[in-house]
Amino acid sequence: MRNLALYHALTLIPLIVIFGVYVYGYSGTLLFSFLLLIYAFFYRPYLDILRLKSLGLYRQQGFWKIFFVERFKYYSSLMFKK
Repeated sequence: MRNLALYHALTLIPLIVIFGVYVYGYSGTLLFSFLLLIYAFFYRPYLDILRLKSLGLYRQQGFWKIFFVERFKYYSSLMFKK
């Protein structure tokens, strides 16, 4: 996932869908909270791992290390650099 625009689209589209479903009343608070937690704790770290692997910055350090430490260490590489 070396394309920065694709990375940002894949991170923002699910959030837009989750908030849209909640705002327009298609889901309740419980489903909204559940979907938001799934996004924050599973989907987004997985996308970050894929992007870091494609940039050659991820070295199989384990999911929890990428979840807590490495995402912030490589924040500028994830968000801005190609």
